[in-house]
Amino acid sequence: MAQQFYIGLDGGGTNSRARLTDGDGHVLGEGVSGSSNLTLGADIAAASIRAACDAALAASTVKNIGYAQIHAGFGLAGANVPELAAALQRVPFGFASMKLASDAVIACLGAHGGADGAILILGTGSQGLALLKGEAKTIGGWGFLVSDDGS
Repeated sequence: MAQQFYIGLDGGGTNSRARLTDGDGHVLGEGVSGSSNLTLGADIAAASIRAACDAALAASTVKNIGYAQIHAGFGLAGANVPELAAALQRVPFGFASMKLASDAVIACLGAHGGADGAILILGTGSQGLALLKGEAKTIGGWGFLVSDDGS
């Protein structure tokens, strides 16, 4: 069986950061690109996602890794809006698998190791999010265009 790889991408209103790892969690490469906020549209977000992932692959210590070998997890601003998330999920990236959640959800999962907890994001926008027994409760998170100023 071919070796499997994993890429995680945090995509916000300012930039997108991707990290490529092997099955043991060793970091192989990282990449950065522009905004992949889904409110900009699936085409713009997809281009930034590809650019960050391609940069992580280019920086990788392992060469000749293709998207088909990679399981992808994206945490994107705007993924909490079902129509925007569905539009991105229709993009044929070619990954072995792909999971999508909002950037706030992945930040909270990471901060609390998957356990119940809460976070406050202050970036291009702002949002509070609590994960309680698998359910997300949010405050704000609608972006700077509707006065959700965080920066």
